Amino acid sequence: MLLKIACFLLKMACFLLKIACLLLKIDCLLLKSADDLAPTSSALDDSTYSAPASSSGAGAGAGWEERRARICGVLEQYQADVGVTLLFAAERSSRTFGWSDAASDHDIIAVFVCPRKEYWQIGAIRKAVRKDYTLTLEDGAKTNVDIMGWEVKHACQLALGSNPTLLEALRCPATQVYIDMLPKSESPEQVSWGQRLLATATETYDLRSLAQSALNHANRDHAANIAKAGATGKGAPRKKYLMIVRNLLVAQVFT
Repeated sequence: MLLKIACFLLKMACFLLKIACLLLKIDCLLLKSADDLAPTSSALDDSTYSAPASSSGAGAGAGWEERRARICGVLEQYQADVGVTLLFAAERSSRTFGWSDAASDHDIIAVFVCPRKEYWQIGAIRKAVRKDYTLTLEDGAKTNVDIMGWEVKHACQLALGSNPTLLEALRCPATQVYIDMLPKSESPEQVSWGQRLLATATETYDLRSLAQSALNHANRDHAANIAKAGATGKGAPRKKYLMIVRNLLVAQVFT
């Protein structure tokens, strides 16, 4: 009886060892991917993010260069606070559609890679880190910067799972892409992290899943903003109605 138990435990140990070897291979590939990042003196210098368009697109205009520089400073602070390297960061929500007002927050989606040691640890790797910052504007006014960061492997899984929030950030106007790292490569045709994720999303996204997600967002926004405002006798901001109409149109087109 004891011999059978010993044999069973030995088989289980061999099985767990095979799984550990497989996970180690995956992590080695991820570490190699991290080593391929373009070396920079600062994670937010001119070589790591797309240059903003000079006269067109959402966010372009007088004062945007200074605002952009301030937001990049906030992203650099996020990197220091969280202890990660950002591969991609871009706006989403009302600012990408041109519906923002003076009081609108900056909602930013970011993709990051953790320090090497985290990929070798036994515990789980951080999948998401969200932080809020207060940004002082050019006129002295203040607004909120909400940064939602996803670890790169988790972001790839979200892309394969038809996540609409990630797709929205990947397709935002070039003026509002703050970081898009290039891999270290000898090829003249380099493809950035954002472009890679967008290509994956374009090939794998399920339109019915996007339609259902848009419908769910419309229902939640109506309950949280329109119905709630009506119950209190206060009108909801106009952009809240626009967000609901947009999601309903997305659901209609993709169904």
